[in-house]
Amino acid sequence: RMGLPVAASIGTTLAAFSPLLFWPGTTGKFMAYMPVTVFAVLLWSLLYALVFAPTLGVAMSKVQSKESIALTPTSAPAVGIRCFSFISRQYLLLLSIAIRHPLKNTFIALTFLSAVFMGYSKFGAGVAFFTDSENQFGTVIVRAQGNFSVMQKRQLTEQVQTRIRAFNEVRQLHVSSDETWVVAKDTSRDQISVFYVELVPSNERERSSREVFSAIQQATENVPGILVSAKNVENGPPVGKDLQIQISSTDRASMYQTSAFIRQWIDKNVAGLRDLEDTMPLPGVQWEMHVDRSKAAMSGVSVATVGQAVQLVTNGLLVGQFRPNDADEEIEIRLRYPARLRHLSALDELFVESAAGSVPVSHFTQRLPAPRVDVIQRLDMQESVMVMAFTEEGYLIDDQTRQISAWLKAQNFPADVEVRLRGANEEQAKSASFLLTAFTLAMGLMLVMMLAQFNSFYQAFLILFAVVLSTAGVMLGLLLTKGIFSITLTGIGIVALAGIVVNNNIVLIHTYNFIRASQPELSLETAVYEAAKSRWRPIMLTSITTIVGLLPLANGISVDIVNRTWEENGMIVSWWQPLASTIVNGLTVSTVMTLLLTPTLLMVPSALKYRFKAMWPSSSAS
Repeated sequence: RMGLPVAASIGTTLAAFSPLLFWPGTTGKFMAYMPVTVFAVLLWSLLYALVFAPTLGVAMSKVQSKESIALTPTSAPAVGIRCFSFISRQYLLLLSIAIRHPLKNTFIALTFLSAVFMGYSKFGAGVAFFTDSENQFGTVIVRAQGNFSVMQKRQLTEQVQTRIRAFNEVRQLHVSSDETWVVAKDTSRDQISVFYVELVPSNERERSSREVFSAIQQATENVPGILVSAKNVENGPPVGKDLQIQISSTDRASMYQTSAFIRQWIDKNVAGLRDLEDTMPLPGVQWEMHVDRSKAAMSGVSVATVGQAVQLVTNGLLVGQFRPNDADEEIEIRLRYPARLRHLSALDELFVESAAGSVPVSHFTQRLPAPRVDVIQRLDMQESVMVMAFTEEGYLIDDQTRQISAWLKAQNFPADVEVRLRGANEEQAKSASFLLTAFTLAMGLMLVMMLAQFNSFYQAFLILFAVVLSTAGVMLGLLLTKGIFSITLTGIGIVALAGIVVNNNIVLIHTYNFIRASQPELSLETAVYEAAKSRWRPIMLTSITTIVGLLPLANGISVDIVNRTWEENGMIVSWWQPLASTIVNGLTVSTVMTLLLTPTLLMVPSALKYRFKAMWPSSSAS
């Protein structure tokens, strides 16, 4: 008899997770393993529950007794009272009161749910794309402006390295001053080196990784001539710096002017940001040689010849390449003038050979200063500049981007300048949109399954109403703990709860229908009472085992049963804590309200019908 509701329960959970298989973008690739794992585990558990568990039960019964055993169902109320005597008595008392006054109790429950949602909308702690978590790794970025040589960069970097090594929490350091990072859209133009820092495990240090890297930044603040920023390595999907604003245009001057204007406004008006910077070219002068092609042609000189002559004064003329036996990369062989002849005025004194003899380059070239452009950055095939910053502890990037977005909409930028918010804000919007679509599709799939099984829109509505109850539980938990709503992990938790919490209602309503069909002489109130009483034990057991299993993780405690150790706020547990808290809070509230509100809602149609007859007796008689 329970095969169909068990299969339906597994089906609803699979329906909730199935849209997550098609999660697009970087976040989808990052979280793709979760729905695949859930599908594999639940399909095997369904096979075990319907085939292996009954078979093993019969086999063990035969071993215990050689005689024929009549498999009669155990009295659920007796077992329930024996195991949960006090709680069971209190529940049955509340249940009898609830189903005697269905309309009043339904109104109280709906008022409570409305108060929770309204309270969270007003007093919620805020929203984040991916909540911060403990990490054993991080980066320290060193920035400085100037035309530094390799040795000068090394000296500045060593000053920072000495101060970082003074921290006992630091296990290893790896530093790089390569310039290949300039291709990244969120990298500073004046970055001279980056440290990759490995901390000792969290159970061997007193401070969290965030506190350690904050202390490192404070310890390196007074190093003259450089700027240092330190942070954890991102645990979630990679989005770069918290605040990223892309300014794109075909007019370079307008783009630079707009970028500077936006950066200045953010620096003065937005609190809680650090390391505010942009990717505009660093201040500097570059000299350009403008060639008059007609005059050069009259002298019999080509532009390529002029370029080769200029290279003799600057970087050198490439002659060839050579790779020694003990090297992995080739070495360039360049020809240029001695150092004493390589100066700026030498460009005006150059001579090139022509058919008429040596000709001074200054006769058909002009040397002009221009603003230095070290790198031209293109994003989405548009020349762009990024304005970026990190969010300080105690602030939410969602609140800051909301303030900046409102100001940007009120500005009248040039028509050929496009301003976009990117980074965490962009990924957060994409993830929120997808999870809302996935939640809607999951609810639609579950509705179809419930209609196919129960053939009743009202009972299908009651089953899916458990999703509202679980969501209210999540919001209530965030309100009480002042937690941040993580779009990724809390959102996945709500979608997962949609497939979990409906199982209790499926079992309860299926039992109610069975009692009504097998014992039609019972009154509606008695049938509802008996159904809830008989399903009390399995509903409580399944919910308690799930909640107890996730409770340590939800409270930031990681238990290693093999080594008999435990760790508080470790690297792994802090990563999954928002998801575990979501399921614990939602399942707790949903279970309590399912056991009381679902039986009450089963009585509502009859109570409304009775109330309607009492108010309009003549209408009901006709």
